[in-house]
Amino acid sequence: PLAGARSQSARGSATGKGAPGTRRLWAGHTDLVEALARRDTEAARALVAAANAHALALLEDLSDR
Repeated sequence: PLAGARSQSARGSATGKGAPGTRRLWAGHTDLVEALARRDTEAARALVAAANAHALALLEDLSDR
């Protein structure tokens, strides 16, 4: 899900909080802030990509209703 992400926070977001298909809002905001505070652009980009993928999955789920 988050290929290339090195940080613990990025991996944690991929495996639970707000994962696509859960019908919940993405919950990786704290992980994103932490990655940015560490200046870990690779992890931050992976987290933003995960948030975008999650948003698309939610929209697709809503459009199927």
